[in-house]
Amino acid sequence: MKKILLLEDEETLAGFYMRALEKAGHVVEWAASGEELIEVLSQGDDFDIFVLDHGLKNEERSGLDFLPEIRQQFPSAHLIFLSNYAEDHLKPQALDKGADAYFVKLDFSPADLVAYIGSST
Repeated sequence: MKKILLLEDEETLAGFYMRALEKAGHVVEWAASGEELIEVLSQGDDFDIFVLDHGLKNEERSGLDFLPEIRQQFPSAHLIFLSNYAEDHLKPQALDKGADAYFVKLDFSPADLVAYIGSST
């Protein structure tokens, strides 16, 4: 069992990820915005895995912007970055900022996320 923090601004998609992860036995906390993410991080909870969405609607910051501070606060956590964009420049940026993995959402289902977590963390 892993404790996972999911940053995803789309409620329906967050629900799909959460149900799949919880069904696999993980504990999942959901942040729907950067503000909620900051609030959760300030509570001092410990997380094993962060799943971060790239594009956050109506936000000045993206999931990419949160990677360095999460990596600093949780150096041993596994950081998974998800994006709707298959743009070649985003993957190296995410990895350079501390992500352990980068996946394009259209090619990576909730079941794929569960399988990845089970095999690599």
